[in-house]
Amino acid sequence: MCPESKREGFALLYAVFLIVFLSFVGAIVVALLSSTSRVASENLLYSEALYCAESGKEIAIMRCLEGFCNSDTYTFGGNRINVVFLSSTPLPDGHTLYTATSRCTMRIDGIKREIEFKFWK
Repeated sequence: MCPESKREGFALLYAVFLIVFLSFVGAIVVALLSSTSRVASENLLYSEALYCAESGKEIAIMRCLEGFCNSDTYTFGGNRINVVFLSSTPLPDGHTLYTATSRCTMRIDGIKREIEFKFWK
């Protein structure tokens, strides 16, 4: 056997190893990019759910200032906001302190965010 055939066999083995290694690295890069994209989309949905719950808080305060301090459900763009008045406490200065929650359920993936808030009128 001549030394050139050994080098050719080694070159073939090296090429196969290189192809397998680069495929493995490519698969890892694709997996990282797809998981990063998924995490970014979930963060966006959770932020949207928080803003949705904040909207419910604003609606509840506005309706209560108009004289309608009752629990209700609102739907916006397929998202559902449940506002629940938990308690009302008279204050010494004649105002009333209200405690309520606003819970938003997103139409996408059913993500939920709930906030509790207090205000007086």
